[in-house]
Formats: sequence, structure tokens, C-alpha cells
Amino acid sequence: MTPGGHFRGRTAIAIEALLENLPEDDAEKAVLTARARVYAQECGCAMGGSFLAAALAMTLIYVVITRDLSVRTCIASIALIFVASVLGKVTGIWLAWVKLVLLRRSLARRQVGMRQRVLVH
Repeated sequence: MTPGGHFRGRTAIAIEALLENLPEDDAEKAVLTARARVYAQECGCAMGGSFLAAALAMTLIYVVITRDLSVRTCIASIALIFVASVLGKVTGIWLAWVKLVLLRRSLARRQVGMRQRVLVH
């Protein structure tokens, strides 16, 4: 698994260790491993693109409604589009990190549940 950032890297390493502790015959192990890999490699580009498209649409709607194509409007539009794209990228990375944390928590609870089922006397 390739960690994406410092915090996601530590979380991805913890998830990798938890996945290694799952039994090889576990039916969900491959699915969970694939999900963890996707979350760890998420770069935020899709969310950034969505925010970019929304900002472009808002800018076009504003220009069409107000019919204002001044230099000030163009500069404000460019700034809005840039800020929206960066905000979307950061949001995408943050959501991927949240998904990794939730996956780690789920795997940790699952591992505790597996330990409690084994009764050794």
C-alpha cells in the first residue's frame, strides 16, 4: 500500500498491519485490502475537479445574469475558480483520510471481536 501523506501514511501502515492479522481464508480480506489501497492512494483530484466545475458554472451563471465582464469580475472569477479547486483537492484528501481512519477502526474492532471468540482455558 502506498501511503499518500504523513498522517494517511501512518494510518495506512496501521491498516496494513491489521489486514495482515486477518486469516488468509477470510472472504473479505481481498475487498478490504483493495479498499484500503484506494483510500491510501486518493489524491483529491476528483473532488478538486468537481469543485472546479461548480466554480466555473457559478462564474458563467453570474456573468450571464449580470452581463458584467469587467476586469474586476474576471479577476474575482479567476480567484474563485482557483480557491474552489484547491479547496476541493484538500476536501478530497481529507475525506480519503477520514475513510482510512474509519476503516482502521472497523478492522481494529473486528480483530478484537475475533480474539474474544477464541476461548482458551
